[in-house]
Amino acid sequence: MFKKIIFWSHLTIGVTAGAVILMMSITGVLLTYEHQIRSWSLSQRYSLEPSNEFQKKLPLAEIISIANASSDNREINALIVTPETTDPITISYGKGNYIFINPYSGEVMGDHKQGPHKFFDLVWRWHRWFDMNDDTRSYGRAITGAANLGFIFLIVSGFYQWFPKRFNWLSLRKKVFFNKRGLNNSKMRDRNWHDVLGIWSVLPLLIITLTATTFYYSWAQDIRNWLTDESIDPSISQSIKEPLVTFSEQPQSLEELLIITGQQSTEWKTISIEIPKDNSFTTNFTIDKGNGRQPQKKSTVALNNFTGEVIKWESFSQKSKSSRWRSYIRFLHTGEALGWLGQTIAGLVSLFSCILVWTGIALTYRRFIK
Repeated sequence: MFKKIIFWSHLTIGVTAGAVILMMSITGVLLTYEHQIRSWSLSQRYSLEPSNEFQKKLPLAEIISIANASSDNREINALIVTPETTDPITISYGKGNYIFINPYSGEVMGDHKQGPHKFFDLVWRWHRWFDMNDDTRSYGRAITGAANLGFIFLIVSGFYQWFPKRFNWLSLRKKVFFNKRGLNNSKMRDRNWHDVLGIWSVLPLLIITLTATTFYYSWAQDIRNWLTDESIDPSISQSIKEPLVTFSEQPQSLEELLIITGQQSTEWKTISIEIPKDNSFTTNFTIDKGNGRQPQKKSTVALNNFTGEVIKWESFSQKSKSSRWRSYIRFLHTGEALGWLGQTIAGLVSLFSCILVWTGIALTYRRFIK
């Protein structure tokens, strides 16, 4: 009786939410290598040609002044540099906006809204809320959020139904590997593909859907915080102490502080400089040794603006468990936290999801119509 309830619930939710799950799966496939494609496109557009006439870079303070004049009156958040001499300086401002400045000439080369930007933004909006406008976006999010919850049930109930009645190698083989003999029979083929693709993708899909719930629901965030809650001993907590200096002292330049920061970690790929406020005692830097989407490869450091002393150093492992998970979940959802291999797995199981929807609907159609 219980197995029948699970079966009919699985079938009903699959048919009801199938179209939305298919849409999220297709867009998920399209977003698999979004970051690499965007980065490659921007590097092709904004890469600098090495030249003898451009040997000395402009002071970072001057770069910031240029950026302030080109940011549409929005506050500059950070300045991002790389060790490559042919890379422009990236300026972050507003919410998710970037401009690129030639560090030698000061020319504003353009913004991030180039190449495939519009395409990926459109796909992303469809993935999250059917590309609905601001007035109806909440309805789109409600639909995709509910479909995601339905997908979690389909994964768990499908895994339960997958187990064969007789647990032996012959029975398992039919549900773990593709059966060539069933290719000529559409029903056998769809059943076999549904079983095989389902079992191989069950764990990645469960991770993808569970992490997605925190994007939609506050209760999911509360559960995440509860699971990762930990008490922090105040005696070992690192805090920034203001250095004892007078305003008559001259702070070090950002270039000098950047050199000190770069010496704290080898093989860094980018350093993000939080724009210091006037008369501030410290400047915060984020050192990234990964692809920009791997929080576990980022560290933060705060330097004394006047002495260059390291006042605070915090690697990913030193953060609280809840803080680590908050920054990790988004990129675990896309697989980016695990590099290109994680992205590839996420993209493949998204493709498998498309086939699972198709074969599931086909099996239902044959059950009731044919």
